[in-house]
Amino acid sequence: MFMDLQLLFSDAQAITATAGSTNSVDMQVAAPDLGTGQDLYVWCSVSTVLAGDGDSTMDCSLQWDGDTAFGSANATRQEFGSFADTSAAGTTLVAKVQPGYPTERYLRAYYLVADGNYTTGNVDCGLVETIQKWKAYPNSAKSIIDS
Repeated sequence: MFMDLQLLFSDAQAITATAGSTNSVDMQVAAPDLGTGQDLYVWCSVSTVLAGDGDSTMDCSLQWDGDTAFGSANATRQEFGSFADTSAAGTTLVAKVQPGYPTERYLRAYYLVADGNYTTGNVDCGLVETIQKWKAYPNSAKSIIDS
């Protein structure tokens, strides 16, 4: 998975309560044709364990708005997953950005913490064109080449 710094919403951003990402993307400058003709994915990964009171959860979504203050952002968003309390470092969410979105100029990630705040936790989040699909499997007893 290749990441572009201009498409990075959060870089080890501390999350203890509901918050917007530290970075937003100006779609007219950084990515005017973002996703045209191909799928686009949003990913969010825990970089430091999310720990709270045992019931805490964090819903992740994309928000877009016509201004950088995101004053009306709650009206337009795409939810893409949740993290449970005690989500370990490396836990990752990936979702395809819905076709036709975003519909306004500025785009950011939004983290909605529910059922109590976290005491610790950091996340990384951004947009990518391809996702990491590689998975390690245990070695077989005998490989095909050896037979």
